[in-house]
Amino acid sequence: MEKKGNKLEIKLPLTFQVANIEKLLNDQKEWIKKRWLGNQAAVIIDDKIKIKDYLIPFKIRLNIRAKYLRMKFHSDGTLLITLPSVKLQNKVAEFIGSHSGWILEKYLKFIQRKTFFTLFGKEIVIDRQYELFSSSHKINYANGRLRIISPQGSDISTYDIYSAWLKHFAKKHLVARTIELSKKFGFHPNRITVRGQSSRWGSCSRKGNISLNYNLLKFDKEMIDYVIIHELCHLKHLNHSIEFWKEVESILPLYKTIVRKFKEM
Repeated sequence: MEKKGNKLEIKLPLTFQVANIEKLLNDQKEWIKKRWLGNQAAVIIDDKIKIKDYLIPFKIRLNIRAKYLRMKFHSDGTLLITLPSVKLQNKVAEFIGSHSGWILEKYLKFIQRKTFFTLFGKEIVIDRQYELFSSSHKINYANGRLRIISPQGSDISTYDIYSAWLKHFAKKHLVARTIELSKKFGFHPNRITVRGQSSRWGSCSRKGNISLNYNLLKFDKEMIDYVIIHELCHLKHLNHSIEFWKEVESILPLYKTIVRKFKEM
């Protein structure tokens, strides 16, 4: 039995009784689900919830690899709720209600962070000007100041321009830093990419491909290096076993203090 494109191909011996096909499919149900969904979490609801005077964007995702109902905030301020089964969908409203205080606290922190701009954990100054005859945005960064020249009448927000610039800069810096740390500690990643993942700071695939979130550049260099080292260690241990954490600790003996920084965000 194997997946080929959007079809499931089943090879059966000549002696196989067709009447037993339903039992075979039921026995292999979990394998089929994992093959079909892979590592992807399917978004089943994309909406907003109101807590006090705030409309908070949220998404409900179905991920069969999840073990329990959980939630976290994405770097863009979206609340992500993950379900291991659609059967728990009717529990979401109660779950949100019982955690409304935590949700509002985290969302207000996001709003506060969005009012200022950071690079490597330090606030940078945004100097934005508008030119009447300019047809495109011009961006230059130097000495802690990001200068933006926009066409007169542009409706693109300063935050969106900052995010686009950060992503462009991250593609150079994060790839270069990952290569540097790989050589230093003897890792050999297959491919390194930078994206805007919705729910994680980094990932490592079975093929040795490492993907990093461009929003990491908002944090201090110690936190950035931790995420890179974390994913590089997955090249040796594609899990979170004791051996994996020993590998991380051998490179970053105080990694637990960095993990606490992420949890306190």
